[in-house]
Amino acid sequence: MTCSGSFSVASSPTSPCWSTWPASSATCALAAAEGAALNVRINLSGISDTEFVEWKSSEVSSILRTGKDAVEEVP
Repeated sequence: MTCSGSFSVASSPTSPCWSTWPASSATCALAAAEGAALNVRINLSGISDTEFVEWKSSEVSSILRTGKDAVEEVP
């Protein structure tokens, strides 16, 4: 059986999708974070304050690392 249909069907504990829902959600959240990080990095490339750029680049890397670690912990 495949996972298809409306959210209400997929969100039911009896749905075959139910067991993969947390991992799918975590992967989607990480993808969104990676997209946001790319946006920040693109915008940082236009800033001349190197100290600020290094600080924010480090923050972005840390956030992504935390997100990746969290995804790995999802069953």
